[in-house]
Amino acid sequence: MGNIIAEKIIIKSNNISYGPMPAFNDEVEQHVKIYRDGRVQISRFVYGSGVKRHGYIKAAKNVFQIPTKKAAWLLDLISGYFKDHDQEEWFATDIGDFQITITMEDGTKIRRKGSLDQDFEIGDDDLNSIIRETLGVDDLFLFNGHSGQRYIYLSVKFPGSDQEYYYRTTDGSIGVGDNILVPAGKLNRKELVEVTRKEKFYEDELPMPLEEVKSVIGKVILTQDQNSESFISEEAQKLNAFKANRGTHEVDFTTADGIKFALDAVGEKKLASNVKDMPAIAEAEEYMRKFLMDKAGDDLDSFLNDFWLYLEESAKSMEDENQAIAKLLFPLGGDCDEFISGYGKNKDSNSLLYLKQKFWRVYQDAFMRGNIRK
Repeated sequence: MGNIIAEKIIIKSNNISYGPMPAFNDEVEQHVKIYRDGRVQISRFVYGSGVKRHGYIKAAKNVFQIPTKKAAWLLDLISGYFKDHDQEEWFATDIGDFQITITMEDGTKIRRKGSLDQDFEIGDDDLNSIIRETLGVDDLFLFNGHSGQRYIYLSVKFPGSDQEYYYRTTDGSIGVGDNILVPAGKLNRKELVEVTRKEKFYEDELPMPLEEVKSVIGKVILTQDQNSESFISEEAQKLNAFKANRGTHEVDFTTADGIKFALDAVGEKKLASNVKDMPAIAEAEEYMRKFLMDKAGDDLDSFLNDFWLYLEESAKSMEDENQAIAKLLFPLGGDCDEFISGYGKNKDSNSLLYLKQKFWRVYQDAFMRGNIRK
């Protein structure tokens, strides 16, 4: 189909499975329509008399708008996935089903169907979670019938032990083989461990209750890689020297606990006591780090567009957290947009280097020169 783009996507999900008959007012089917111009329509049906399309009763219809760029990105992601995975159907028995129809700009349609238990993994996430998060609606059936968020559980092994322990995190960038800082034992001493497994669970699938699983303090960046040497802050270098005998390296400055630990370790106790949690700015920092470390993924345009959208949508939150840092971050949105649509179109190395230099200046000024979320 070449460069033909998707104009509209319709996902029909039916949650009926073998088992007890649903009650009259149980929600059993959803229709989700997403248009390239940002229009979204969600229709919900309850069981009624139980005769599909005739007996189901439309209980609600929600129509709203999302940013056009975000809608276009989402349609390209969904249509690209199903064009690359051309199986006509994914089916298992005893559960509900889905049907997706993708209408392209030339009028052609891509149709797929399957059972309502598909995650359709994309990188470290799945298509269901991406759609729910982008639309801001958690309780959509989509392709897997689950509603609500997925929780990331990491399995780790402590040095000298073969026993695995669960920790949970909201940092999707952490993967198997990464080093993380975790609280251990009754005194919650900080220990450096390696991730051996990464799993995602819905609340009704959790292997251990949330309240029984401790949270990761932060990811630890190994500094032996020559390519990342120039991005190591002075604070991190001090910390590396301070903890060298235990093999601890630069603590990721993404979480408040991680920042406090790093500052405490180099004797900056007063500064550490003033650190507060700033999740919106921390998320922007994570985007910047991935780009600077060449971990933005294969589709750089989509990554930069996603970052631009995040800056636009999170402007108020970031200003509330720290106006000085927010003021440094906002111009990067225009730089990303200019790279995607203008001089970066040919992906020449000079334009990419120019953008990296802009990112690095902001990253250094915002997070490495005494501004780390004071």
